[in-house]
Amino acid sequence: MGSEQKFLAQIDGHHSDEEIRDVARQLIDWAPHLTGKSIKWGTGTGEGIRGTVAITVAGRSRALLYLRATGDISLIFVQIRDEQGVGENRVRGLKERLNQIRGMNIPIPGTTKIDRDYRNKFPMGRLTDPSDMNLFKNAWAWVLAELEP
Repeated sequence: MGSEQKFLAQIDGHHSDEEIRDVARQLIDWAPHLTGKSIKWGTGTGEGIRGTVAITVAGRSRALLYLRATGDISLIFVQIRDEQGVGENRVRGLKERLNQIRGMNIPIPGTTKIDRDYRNKFPMGRLTDPSDMNLFKNAWAWVLAELEP
């Protein structure tokens, strides 16, 4: 069984709701279209399998978010803030767009400390509504549109 299949099996172990698995599957299918890279599978600290969605900028890998087998998504703003074309204002715009998702409340303005991935974790269940999933995908596409690979 591959890491993706193990991840989905662990999602099933944490959640009886098929909608969470559907959200996870949608995110797994979407990530390579956004970043041009496959999800990197590994293990998180005590949380089972974790998928890292990352981009490559100026030859360096930058994590954008983690898909966690617990059914959570961790947003990582600090890794892209200083890349050319992003900066604090663009990250602020990303947060504002993500906050349009029902139930989302990412602090604005952010500080380096609060922007660490574990501070910006939310349940995949917030993306079960197709309009919320679209807001999520479009927010990331917007912030990455200015980056040079």
